[in-house]
Amino acid sequence: MAYVLTVIFGFFAIFQPGVLWPALAPSRPLFLVGLLGLLAWLLTPKQPDPLRPRARLSYFVTGFVIAQVLSVLQFFYVPMVIETALKRGVFLIGYQLVSSQVNSTQRLKVYWGAVLAAATWLAGHAIFIYHTQPLPHPQLVGGRLSSYGAYSGANDLALITVCAWPLAFKFMDIQKGSFSKVIVVLPLIAFLYADLRTLSRAGLIGLSLVMGLSLLRGRALGRMGRWVLLIPAVIVVVILGSKLLLTRGDAQDFSGRDESVQHRFEAWWAGYQMLKSSPLIGVGSGNFADLSDDFGAGRKIQAHNTIVKVFAEGGIIGGVCYLGIIITAFQILYRNWKRFKRIKPDGAEYLWAEALGISLIGFCFNTMFSVKAHEWFLYMVVASATALDRLYAREALIFALQTEESLKALAGGSAAAEGAPGVQSAR
Repeated sequence: MAYVLTVIFGFFAIFQPGVLWPALAPSRPLFLVGLLGLLAWLLTPKQPDPLRPRARLSYFVTGFVIAQVLSVLQFFYVPMVIETALKRGVFLIGYQLVSSQVNSTQRLKVYWGAVLAAATWLAGHAIFIYHTQPLPHPQLVGGRLSSYGAYSGANDLALITVCAWPLAFKFMDIQKGSFSKVIVVLPLIAFLYADLRTLSRAGLIGLSLVMGLSLLRGRALGRMGRWVLLIPAVIVVVILGSKLLLTRGDAQDFSGRDESVQHRFEAWWAGYQMLKSSPLIGVGSGNFADLSDDFGAGRKIQAHNTIVKVFAEGGIIGGVCYLGIIITAFQILYRNWKRFKRIKPDGAEYLWAEALGISLIGFCFNTMFSVKAHEWFLYMVVASATALDRLYAREALIFALQTEESLKALAGGSAAAEGAPGVQSAR
């Protein structure tokens, strides 16, 4: 039951039923499913697991949530503390559920299938709005396509398409049937088209980056197919994206001298001033935009850089924990990518380590120009990295036992051959 609720929780996190249908919002479906999943996990009898690795990533995730709560404790306003604890704590619940319940490659596949289905809906819904609604629509601000809820900004929609693309693409390598591989093409096209319509420079470059890495590491297309598609795909994205970018009033090129980029420099300076004013615990979770004018930005503006926002709002404690999440996740994925390559080079675990690593690269690149420290895809990816780490311990034991059995069989065969009549007479 805990695993089923984990899958539903992952789907709801991206699909956001309470935002899409406001009548459901009072019941808080995401929080409710997460709480039920957590209770089901806690009530499930735990078996001793001597192979379980130390979950270093869990400490950083927990520390990051605690840092957000500490940052608002300085205001001595209890409702704000409770609200922050609930809003940030739900991410910790999601991390714990995925890292504990996704204990096989099949479960990993089902979980990410549900998440990517929700992401495909998000992109498809945005595309439908783009082609059916007039320009003043809330999801078409300045002609830039966005979505709803947590992805109501163009950069937010671009981020999720960049993070989802390599994971969806890897399904082509994991799936066995030809029909299943063809079906995966639909969300890939939807992510590509939605990303182009966001007119996000970081989104365009980020998508080119993850597409290039995914095609280079793709198995289903073959070596020749990868190279045939790689260069044209990246060129088309860059050329078409650059042409669409000309329609933005605040960003006409990639030179870094336009109004949009100058605003970022001002926001980063304000973030530095905030960190200086309260270096340990920051100025409070979610307060960057409201305080940016007071700290030298000249206006109320977002940080336009996740690391700047994290250090400004959560201080050194929050910043170190956030960087710890990113660095540790990369270390775990790279370590397991190498380990599974040795024992299961054709296994799904090896492919998942690749896809999750590329998705995390896309996230890190895009969030250098946008603010998404509390993004579900980040927690889903790092939780899946922890799950892979736990999977390796089991697979390594199985591999060792199989190797031992093979050696015994070879030794037995050699002994039998030496005891054969023909061998004895020859001696």
